[in-house]
Amino acid sequence: MLQRSHCVAIGFALIFGCAAINTSIGASPAAIHPTRVIHCEDVDDHRPTVVTGVALTHDAKTIAAATDDNRVLVWDAATGTLLRTLLGHSGEVNVVAFSPDGKLIASAGEDSRILLWDATLGQRLHAFEGHQAPVRTIAFSRDGQTLASGGEDSRILIWNVPARALTGAFPVTGFVNSVAFNANGNQLFSAGEDNQITRWSVASGKRELSAGPN
Repeated sequence: MLQRSHCVAIGFALIFGCAAINTSIGASPAAIHPTRVIHCEDVDDHRPTVVTGVALTHDAKTIAAATDDNRVLVWDAATGTLLRTLLGHSGEVNVVAFSPDGKLIASAGEDSRILLWDATLGQRLHAFEGHQAPVRTIAFSRDGQTLASGGEDSRILIWNVPARALTGAFPVTGFVNSVAFNANGNQLFSAGEDNQITRWSVASGKRELSAGPN
């Protein structure tokens, strides 16, 4: 199908902006103005591409976006130049994440897989398979050695990135919407449709603490 990237009215964009926020008492926040708008090329002539997730390298030089047309798009943040299009998912991509050193990209979505990519070359390195339903969230540990994932099969899976191996599975009540490691990487926090934020021991898989509105 024909691609189009110039029709702002029918395209979705990632908008990056910054503002100086005056936090003094009684002062109103300054307006946020976009410094760059990056348009996603549409692959379907009948509808625009929808951006479903975005990630930024720690040095803020590279942007990656997940889309509902099965792609991961990678841009130079300074120029807005599209660097790579990563193809490999067979369904909508829900989430994308860079490793802390920016060398790897992980993406996951409706096909229940987590794909690992070389961020520089755009090559697919591995497909982590273990989820039995769409994946909603992924996160790298600070050292980049561990990846956590969660989704609609009510499980959190823990992956050893260098070994490309599944090392843990934590059962959860309800869909998992978000996961995040602590600074040391020995604890994982999760949140989802059970209305709870849960702290887990990564090593043992034990639930250490849960808190929520109920």
